Amino acid sequence: MEELYYIICLRHSSNQEYTITWWGPNKSGYTVNLDNAGKYRLSELNGYSRDECDNDFYIPCEEIDKIAVEREYNYDGWKKGRFVLLDDVFLNTYNIPKTKFYKMPKSASNKRYFRYAI
Repeated sequence: MEELYYIICLRHSSNQEYTITWWGPNKSGYTVNLDNAGKYRLSELNGYSRDECDNDFYIPCEEIDKIAVEREYNYDGWKKGRFVLLDDVFLNTYNIPKTKFYKMPKSASNKRYFRYAI
């Protein structure tokens, strides 16, 4: 079976956000919900890097699925989903400096939109 990859998008992730942003299916936008993220074959990743220092790079789905957590996200009503937390463990694992994320005022944090899945 061919390995599949998610594409992380640091350009659309803020250093104040709760989760990582991913490319959607068929490169059709972005999502924080891993259940809605695109899964890509290596042959589809031309132009993307495996280098964690780039703003958009790919990570094997198998690795990311292991660290995803279930939460509820309030965007037009509470919906369950799987998310990858933007925490020091994730940043250190993939060697991502916080300077790669855009700056957002702390008051605009989206952390208030998440809760443990109930």
